[in-house]
Amino acid sequence: MVEGARASAVHSNGDLRVVIDPKRGIAGRPSSASVIRAVIRQD
Repeated sequence: MVEGARASAVHSNGDLRVVIDPKRGIAGRPSSASVIRAVIRQD
């Protein structure tokens, strides 16, 4: 988990990176659905 300007989740080379924006509160975290899509989408 890292802080960033936009909530997102990316899975690459076996690593899952979840970006949160604490300034936006609950809206600053990615949805569980986007995390699941990032893990399932293994290019």
